[in-house]
Amino acid sequence: MKQLLLHITVHLGGGVGKAILGAASLCGEAFRSQIVVLEEPEKKNIIKDAQSAGMQIYLRPSRRFLEELMSQSDIVILNWWDHPLMAGFLRNFPTVPCRMVLWCHVNGCAYPYVPFRFLDKFDTVFFTSAYSYENPLWSREEAEKVREKSQVILGNGSFFPENMAGRECYENQNGFVIGYVGTLNYAKLSRHFVRYCEAAAERIPDSRFLLAGDAGEDLRRDIEESGIREKFLLAGYVEKVREIYLSMDAMGYLLSDQNYGTTENVILEAMAYGIPVVAFDGGVERGLIDNDENGFLIHNRDEFAQRMYMLARDSGLRERIGKAGRRKVCERFSCRKNIDNMIRACRRVCEMEKTGHRFADVLGDSPFEWFLCFTGKDRGLFEVNRQGWICEEIVSANPIYLGERKSSLRHFLKYYPEDEWLGLIVSAIAERRREDAKPEVPI
Repeated sequence: MKQLLLHITVHLGGGVGKAILGAASLCGEAFRSQIVVLEEPEKKNIIKDAQSAGMQIYLRPSRRFLEELMSQSDIVILNWWDHPLMAGFLRNFPTVPCRMVLWCHVNGCAYPYVPFRFLDKFDTVFFTSAYSYENPLWSREEAEKVREKSQVILGNGSFFPENMAGRECYENQNGFVIGYVGTLNYAKLSRHFVRYCEAAAERIPDSRFLLAGDAGEDLRRDIEESGIREKFLLAGYVEKVREIYLSMDAMGYLLSDQNYGTTENVILEAMAYGIPVVAFDGGVERGLIDNDENGFLIHNRDEFAQRMYMLARDSGLRERIGKAGRRKVCERFSCRKNIDNMIRACRRVCEMEKTGHRFADVLGDSPFEWFLCFTGKDRGLFEVNRQGWICEEIVSANPIYLGERKSSLRHFLKYYPEDEWLGLIVSAIAERRREDAKPEVPI
């Protein structure tokens, strides 16, 4: 009988869902896979589709049943991106001997940071980007130990770019369409995104901006207050995005300089469809795009506007860059090699002894301490504010901390409303922001 992999995840949405379901399906030649989902899904069609395809999925199992599943499994794969519910699960992790793999679905070089002490609790670590090895928290010795027990397993699921029909015509149809697919809030997106769009629109009068994803309130407000709001089309959440990609002439992928991005499937998908990508010159992006060969890496608004202007006026350049991007993802990022690497890594893990795993000494006791555990260099900002004084650094820090989701303070408070410190800091920040928003009264 095939050996058994047990995936544990909070949900199966977005890129994480694609990664887990794709891996579970494609590993089927070597392993059986079961999936435990800790939270009731918002979009239940994902679960139904997976179950229809023969996936064995358990929704919110009892602790006793989960312990039985873990005991019966050859490997437990923990799918982690610092979701508050996962933090509580790890704090009270079952005392069942098992072989534990961490599949890290964030880069770990920004919040949520991945400290060495946490990684050291696992038998093996799968990173979803080579950029993770540049983690600023680790000492040289710690980095060497991490490399010894880890490898890169992309989160690209069942991504077969060679089977995706790419763009054939590169002539402009209805103006120049700059697209974006993915997270549409400032937890991941650059807070200057709209200003970059304004710069491109100034150079390209017939440009339009097609955005697919659930847009956050802050982004919607900035679009409304911009001078080009009529140029934006917000498509909302889209399940089948092929038409969105093929409606683009180029993709503008502008993430925050403190983003948690990793495999970035939407860049790979755009390249597979032959769409030129213009992105910031970040650690993850550099691993996917070769500047001026199969995409463009930029550093500021002027460069963004200039690259988009070049693409807008030259269909030959769009075709050259688009087709080079497609060649690269077909040659280097098809999931077959990735899954083969995962299978080999899992076989090595199966040779290890099962042991107990305890995370309480890393995480701490309270939800506020669980939040602090992955704040890295920012930890002091929140520790000092246990006194109730909210310094300007928090309000102006990484926007992810102030959002509704993505492991923000309010996200943790939503799951643990009884936590005193989370409540105090969230309330104090809200009050400070209300004060900042008040109009000045003339003297």
